[in-house]
Amino acid sequence: EIPLSPPSKKRPQAFSDIEKQTSISNSFDKPELTIDEERNLQRRYALCHSYLDRGLVLEAAQELEKIVVAAGAAPIARQAKNLLLKVREQLEGKSKESAETHLAMGKDFFRSGQYDMAENEIKKSIRIRPEYAEAYKDLALLHYNQGRLKEAYEESKRAIALDRGIKEAYIVLGSLYSKKGRIEDAIHVLQKMKDLPGKKDAVTDLANRMIQSLKMDS
Repeated sequence: EIPLSPPSKKRPQAFSDIEKQTSISNSFDKPELTIDEERNLQRRYALCHSYLDRGLVLEAAQELEKIVVAAGAAPIARQAKNLLLKVREQLEGKSKESAETHLAMGKDFFRSGQYDMAENEIKKSIRIRPEYAEAYKDLALLHYNQGRLKEAYEESKRAIALDRGIKEAYIVLGSLYSKKGRIEDAIHVLQKMKDLPGKKDAVTDLANRMIQSLKMDS
C-alpha cells in the first residue's frame, strides 16, 4: 500500500569504462588556456572568495560553475571544483534551515487557527525541500482539520513514503480510512505504526486507543 523506492540498479562496467574514456578524450579536446585566460579565471576565482566572505553563497556557486566549465584541464579547475563542493554543502545547509523556519511558522499559524497562512508557510518549506516528510505530515494534518480529506490522504501517504517513522502521518491515514468505513485498513495502518522500532510515546498510545475503539465498533 505504501510505495517503495525502486531498487537501485548498478551500471554495467562497460558504461563506466565508456564514460571514463569520454571524459578523458574531452579533456584533451579542449584547447589549452592562454596566459590571459588563466589570469582572468584566477581573478574570478578570487572574486568567489569575496562573495563567500560577504555571505553571497549562491553567487559564489554560480560563478564557480562557470569557472569549472571554462577552465577545462587547467589547474584552476581542480581548485574551483573543490571549493564548489564546499559551497554546495553550505547551500544545502542554508536550504534546510530555511525550510525548517517556514515549517515552524506554519505550525504556529496552524495552532492559532490561521489556516491559510499556515498552508502558505508549509508549502514554502516543501518548495525548498521537496522531500521534507515532516512538512507533508503537517500539511496532511492541516487539510484533515479543514475537511480536505482527499488532499490529506495523498499528503499523509507521501509523508510515510518519504519517512516510514513519521508516526503522526499514520494517525491521519488511519483516521481517514475510519471516516470512509474502511475499518480493517485503518487498523492495519495503525498497527504498522505501533510496530515501528523505537520508544513508545503519546502517539503510540493514541494509536492503541484508536485500534481498541475501531475493534469495538466493528
